[in-house]
Amino acid sequence: MLWLLIFALAHAAPDDTYWALRDRLDTEFLLPGEDPGDSLPAAHRTDAAGEIKWADTTVLQGWYLGTLAIEYALLRDGAVDGFGDGRDAQDTATELALALHAVDRLDTFSADAFPDCQQPGILDGFFVRDDVPADFGVHFDGVTHLESDWTDSNPWLKEMSQDQAIHLWMGLALVRHFASDAVVDGVNLGDEAAAAGGRIGTHVAADGTWLITNPACDDKRVERGADARFFSTGMAAAIAEASGQPAPAEGLYPDLWEALRDPSNPGFVNSDNRHMVLALEGTGDSWADGFGDLLAVSGVEHWDAYPLVYLALHGTPVGHTADLQALDTRVWTDLQSLGDAEPAATWPDPASHPWTTWNRYIRPADEQGAPDEGHQGQRYSGLDYMLLFDLHAAVFRARWPSGSAKPAAPCGCRTGPPAGWGGLLLAMLLLLRRRAR
Repeated sequence: MLWLLIFALAHAAPDDTYWALRDRLDTEFLLPGEDPGDSLPAAHRTDAAGEIKWADTTVLQGWYLGTLAIEYALLRDGAVDGFGDGRDAQDTATELALALHAVDRLDTFSADAFPDCQQPGILDGFFVRDDVPADFGVHFDGVTHLESDWTDSNPWLKEMSQDQAIHLWMGLALVRHFASDAVVDGVNLGDEAAAAGGRIGTHVAADGTWLITNPACDDKRVERGADARFFSTGMAAAIAEASGQPAPAEGLYPDLWEALRDPSNPGFVNSDNRHMVLALEGTGDSWADGFGDLLAVSGVEHWDAYPLVYLALHGTPVGHTADLQALDTRVWTDLQSLGDAEPAATWPDPASHPWTTWNRYIRPADEQGAPDEGHQGQRYSGLDYMLLFDLHAAVFRARWPSGSAKPAAPCGCRTGPPAGWGGLLLAMLLLLRRRAR
């Protein structure tokens, strides 16, 4: 029985790590608020050089939205014993409202975005990647140099692209699912997320052409990721999930989309294609065996977050008991690996954990846990860790109240680790029950 006690105690560590990263996020990587630059997570900072950078911000925004949405539900329902240590779900809802407001703000960008164009931004689904002004660094201790797509000398770098939309849909779908009842200042956050998901979907679908343009600049094609046709079948399903409405247009090339179920598809030579496909399928569930296919395609790069997105949104598949148990164990081991450290580049020291990039579920496997001289001194937001933690908690640890729309733990594998001696005893009993299987 002693090993069971040790096991339960060891499994308590990621909860503390999660909240340490959450507190750090709101003071060192973003500023909650409603003004330009607010409630948008920075990609990385290098304290020794006084640098902070916003890049791929709307990708990170999708992960931030998902993190807050699941955190809200876990706190609201008390679904994991000891989670949050008395923190208030409504505080998380308030932060989520600001993050959703930021999505709308990026959709109604100021005329400063594209100075040579005539039309300012309106709420039409076309968004910029960030609106972080040059003087925003004053909000962060020690920062003397700031970079963002908004301040870049090339104005087209701030345009949206399909990868940014894809990860936003994933986050917005998680908001719809986990925070559909959250209300802040009279606004239902689930409805706001659905409206944003549908609006962005309508713009990307472009009346069935699936070519992304910049309506503020005479509908010229965006400079990066304009051609959404090849993933459009998966996009249509993801848009429907994010918006709660039918997709604005039918996806093209359904056979090509089905062919992406093959982990060795030549299109995956570019790993960016893999994470876009996985985010779409985890959100939209449009393949024949969504969960099984996701496990196969995600396994190449060890990107376990995407099968968890599927489980969180679509529930437990039939016939995958062993896969679920393996996923549970694998993810929990990854969460434990960070310990008291933080997501950061480790050069010149060897890495003791895989959290060494700005988002390990977008970077190839050989960059996860690899010391990189080019990123020396960089520290990361940890949103990849936080969303993975919340997804795992929602799927494998939570005990959702009767009648809740949230998914039950697949196969009843784990509902801990709770706090306190009573919780430890419960953890032991659950572990014994699991062992008996």
